[in-house]
Amino acid sequence: MKHIFGASVLLALSIGPAVDAAVPSPAARDAADHALATYGEALVETVGDLVAFETGHQEGLANAENPHFRAMTAYLRQKAEQLGLDFSDYGEVVVVGLGEGSERLGVITHGDVQPAESRKWARTPFFLDRESEPGRLIGRGVEDDKGPIATALYAMKAVKDRGIPMKRRVELIISYTEESDWEPFRAFLEAHPPPQMNVAIDSDYPVVVAEKGWGAVQIIVP
Repeated sequence: MKHIFGASVLLALSIGPAVDAAVPSPAARDAADHALATYGEALVETVGDLVAFETGHQEGLANAENPHFRAMTAYLRQKAEQLGLDFSDYGEVVVVGLGEGSERLGVITHGDVQPAESRKWARTPFFLDRESEPGRLIGRGVEDDKGPIATALYAMKAVKDRGIPMKRRVELIISYTEESDWEPFRAFLEAHPPPQMNVAIDSDYPVVVAEKGWGAVQIIVP
């Protein structure tokens, strides 16, 4: 799985000092290998389950009130309980956690997706297509951002399985409004201070400290 390196870094950050996170420890690598060997197929099935929820924004309806989002919340709650993780529902944000303590590592993801035009897909976009392009998983949200959600869930499960002492509580933070309206997430952060350290594992690139952005400078010469 392409996200397993990101998962191993997540594990390294939860286990040891941040300064060592660039080179995951043997314990982190072992847990990542365990996650892939033990839960590889379950991870793919979980991605398929998540893709099946049509979590695109509907105009005039808050995502927290959308039946598709509520169904995904119920699924994530059940999955967290199955994996031995704790779960909190804040409406537009849900949090899956592992461990205790004031030091926390956040894994920032989102469960909403961009609109999908069915005619542009070989199969329905809300179905995990494993056949059209062998070796690839195709479906709305596989990369952005339901695959990373599933990866983080099983990375956390692997840490729990291995009984590895954790120096930080891990919180998988899943926003439901990344693709539409950031205000609910801002409100969540005001009421719930974010973890001291946060990572995202939803891209091909290696671990970085920030995403690319843009800026503008206006110069007025008299």
